[in-house]
Amino acid sequence: MENSFVAVDFETANESRSSICQAAVAIVKNGVVVDSKEWLIKPKDLLFSGFNTFIHGITADDVKHSPEFPEVWKELKDIINTNVVVAHNVSFDMYALRDVLCLYDIELPNFSFWCTLSESKKRFSLDKYRLPNVCKHLQIEFSNHHHARYDAIACATIAAKFGLVSNFRQFPLHLEPQKNVLLPSRIKRANLEGIEIFDLSEVVTSSTFFGKSIVVTGVFNEISRAQAEEYVLRMGAKLTTSINSKTSLLVLGMNAGPSKVEKIKELNKKTFIPVIDEKEFLEVLEAMALR
Repeated sequence: MENSFVAVDFETANESRSSICQAAVAIVKNGVVVDSKEWLIKPKDLLFSGFNTFIHGITADDVKHSPEFPEVWKELKDIINTNVVVAHNVSFDMYALRDVLCLYDIELPNFSFWCTLSESKKRFSLDKYRLPNVCKHLQIEFSNHHHARYDAIACATIAAKFGLVSNFRQFPLHLEPQKNVLLPSRIKRANLEGIEIFDLSEVVTSSTFFGKSIVVTGVFNEISRAQAEEYVLRMGAKLTTSINSKTSLLVLGMNAGPSKVEKIKELNKKTFIPVIDEKEFLEVLEAMALR
């Protein structure tokens, strides 16, 4: 079978899968990526969550003059309808596409699709199967994770190495109903004194916190607080003691000061400052190749 297909990637503005704010395709012919396209998209409600912006860097100002999805779909549907479609985690991308089409009452297309994430799990034994991990395993150069065009090209390159598989699914017939949630899947544990502990190890890079202000508070078990603070400096970050609007990350140990907990709650009503615990901090360090 000819190894030709299209890889897609969508980024969303908030926890609603229909809030697509960026889309991209990478077109593969005979196992080679021959073209790619990307679109910035204005979501219908133009509502961006701080967490989603933290992941992909796209803000409401970036897309306020961009077309809404129906205008982009005029071009995108012609690319998708004539090809097999591949995504890295179809349980997100295919549902995002279905939901945004339903939001605008657009007729659903029919096409075959398959998932490089699921295929990676069948073929490899890795600690994690996110896009950067699979690319690293296959020695595929990859940067700018969560930029739709780069993610689509990376997915396409993985799929080209695999060759087309036979276990296609059909859009939208084989999509089962799911809860319309994205943000809670990023939360490791909730209600820690009213604080949500986020899973950031999936999205950080070696430069995520360079030059940013990080606060470390509380008592740690596996490492000492002094070691935690040393790691913060090795991130290239600024170690600060007070939480304010310039804080980029709070590393929360046990028995943290009540004033800091209350301050972060108050600030997170207006902005997004991620909070991580010791376990997640160690995973972030591992993701940043610092430990």
